[in-house]
Amino acid sequence: MALIFKYYFIHTTRLALKSSPEQKVDYQIHCGPALGAFNQWVKGTELAAWRRRHVAEIGERMMRATADLLNNRFTVFGGRVT
Repeated sequence: MALIFKYYFIHTTRLALKSSPEQKVDYQIHCGPALGAFNQWVKGTELAAWRRRHVAEIGERMMRATADLLNNRFTVFGGRVT
């Protein structure tokens, strides 16, 4: 059984890398916990639907969220850098 899983894992990864259109439904794209964290972050927003996700919009939201976090931290610590 392990050999079957290993074969399928390799085969589906190669299909995705080759962009084989006739076997598009068999693609396997690997991702780590960052995708799960991102999905939690956009939950309840219009970006929850993956088809509405665009790089420019995601980048802008991430920069704004980072700026808000840094401004918050700066205010909490009274302007001190910690």
